[in-house]
Amino acid sequence: MKGNAMTRMAAPSGRGRVFMRGGLAALVLVVLLADLASACPTCKENLANSGPDAINLIRGYFWSIIFMMSMPFLILGSLAGYFYYEVRKARHRQAAVPSLTVSTSPMNSW
Repeated sequence: MKGNAMTRMAAPSGRGRVFMRGGLAALVLVVLLADLASACPTCKENLANSGPDAINLIRGYFWSIIFMMSMPFLILGSLAGYFYYEVRKARHRQAAVPSLTVSTSPMNSW
């Protein structure tokens, strides 16, 4: 019994092989050249000196990364809170206004 299309893996075609080889070559290059791209020369040399300035530089990088990573959450959270507040305010206003209903009873028809 042959397996269905979900369980069988097709062999890559000509283009698929080229992309797979290119991806594999890129991965090997990234792994082999990772040490060269570890930091910019100025930062790397400054940290290598290990003076008091290096500690301040590390502390500055730490806080700048924390600040940058928190901004998307802060912005999206603020927008979500603002929209929640506006919806609640609109619902409160809508509930405060008495609804006008038309009565169809025969007693009120004259």
